[in-house]
Amino acid sequence: MRCSLAPVTRSVAEYLAFVIVMVVLNLGLSGDASSANRTIETECFLEPHRQIQVAAPEMGVLTEILVAEGEAVEARQMLARLDDRVLEKSLDVARSAKNASGSLRAALSELETRRNQLERYRTLHRNNNATDREIERATTAVAVADAKVQIVRDELEVRRTEYERTKAQLEKRQIRSPIRGTIVEVQKDVGEFVSPTEPVILTIVDLTQLKAIFSLPRSRANHLRVGQIASLTISENQGEKEIVCEGIIDFISPTADPQSGTVRVKVRIANRDGKIPCGVLC
Repeated sequence: MRCSLAPVTRSVAEYLAFVIVMVVLNLGLSGDASSANRTIETECFLEPHRQIQVAAPEMGVLTEILVAEGEAVEARQMLARLDDRVLEKSLDVARSAKNASGSLRAALSELETRRNQLERYRTLHRNNNATDREIERATTAVAVADAKVQIVRDELEVRRTEYERTKAQLEKRQIRSPIRGTIVEVQKDVGEFVSPTEPVILTIVDLTQLKAIFSLPRSRANHLRVGQIASLTISENQGEKEIVCEGIIDFISPTADPQSGTVRVKVRIANRDGKIPCGVLC
């Protein structure tokens, strides 16, 4: 694929380069040498393989933005934070309730006392010094005390679940990067309200892989197959510098555009070293 870079007017969020492309596709469909290579010249966009608009899962006021445009970030890195003061206090309350063990100790102590009483009544009963009714009451008291222990444990489990729920809500106030990439636009500022209708805070792109999207006549597209190798030469500065690389055909549309009769094709290009340009911030 031969690409000669041409300028294009765009926003920072688009972060892509308009290119004139000459595509050299190694078909390898059969042993026919005449069909081993084909050269196709067309226009296309060279853009990030993944571009994600990072949105807040909840509404609230932005209290922190921890990154800037053009900054590289890692996956799961914190990018921004919504106001979480109320949730922080709620988490403290839930943590204290979760760790409270006094009621469980009291219930266990009562259960132990009831069991000891039952054993004493059984000893007396064997010596004919306790009635069946007393044994029955002592057995019932043990069962009630055991049920109280289970009730307390159930309450503690509910408190633990409430703590985990509050903790999850707090984590949702922390906006983290879904991928490793580069921040190309920050749409919100500290102090702004993030609403359900405008939840996007920033845009991140993955430049380790790029994609070229172009349209070909059906007659040309019929010679292509997903997974084939495309050889690319990308020209910069009006041909003063050329970058040679390879791409893989990722997608060939099964349908043609009814007006132009062309088929959309996507080529994925590895760019881990970042040497292939993908537009510039403007």
